[in-house]
Amino acid sequence: KPGVGLVLKFRVIGDVRTIKVFSFDKGRRILKAIKEEASRYTPNLDTEEWRERQDARIELPELKLDLRLAFTPSLVDGMQNLVVRLLSKSALRPKGIEDLIALGYEREDALVLYSATEARSGLIIMSGATGSGKSRTINTLLGLISETRNIRSVEDPVEYVLTNAVQHQVLKAEKEDKVINMDYLEYLRAFMRQDPDIIFIGEWRKIPELTEGLLYAAETGHLTLTTLHSSRVVNVPNLLVNQYGLVPEDIANNVNLIINQRLVKVVCPHCAVRRKITEEDFKGYERIKFLDKEKLRSLIGREGVFPN
Repeated sequence: KPGVGLVLKFRVIGDVRTIKVFSFDKGRRILKAIKEEASRYTPNLDTEEWRERQDARIELPELKLDLRLAFTPSLVDGMQNLVVRLLSKSALRPKGIEDLIALGYEREDALVLYSATEARSGLIIMSGATGSGKSRTINTLLGLISETRNIRSVEDPVEYVLTNAVQHQVLKAEKEDKVINMDYLEYLRAFMRQDPDIIFIGEWRKIPELTEGLLYAAETGHLTLTTLHSSRVVNVPNLLVNQYGLVPEDIANNVNLIINQRLVKVVCPHCAVRRKITEEDFKGYERIKFLDKEKLRSLIGREGVFPN
């Protein structure tokens, strides 16, 4: 920050917290060291550039982590803003719907999700805001599918390793005088010649050919899963019609299930207290639509966990 220095922040239980502040000189050295390390894993990364957006990665195999780095220009000359995402590289091996329940789904909803994977065609759409855990949920769901079915996936990047699927990553590279561009559409075209039972496209982008390909896959005997950015599940059909060019018949004939999820802050486990739930705790909840208010009232008088 101008006049401050390099500010290190962590996101903890949903909130961004300042951890430490470094001087500009030390901050530049830290960023330089990070970019030099990232250049080992990211071809053509210019370690001297600070005026452009840059994406990079660092592998930490001893910790089974993959760091995704996103650089953007800073207001301070010679520095960049950096956001780091930590992705687990451990193989995801779900054992049953308990893995979905552990993510926060009610048992009846987890059963609906699991049952949807038994379909032989159609679309399953996972929607939610950026960073809401869509990839974790949909990969957990894919991991529950029997290995007797041929699963093909493409993501940008591959965030979780599945033991029962053939996974691919979007690839853009230059080789001599040739440009290699394997995007979602190219992989989808390739999958159609590889006899898949299930196809997972990491993100449904507003590309007419990709939309046409997803519908074709869903109509021709392939269960097709994908993700969309949407804050509410009821917005998804409008989004598909107004932004993606579908007609209502496309949605009615091909979409099996639309899911929407968001991250909900939890009570800090270190400072929580247990007490009986009162009616006062639910004050204001009456104004929230699509909420099971009777279920909430049934909790009054029981014990709950609250901030201290």
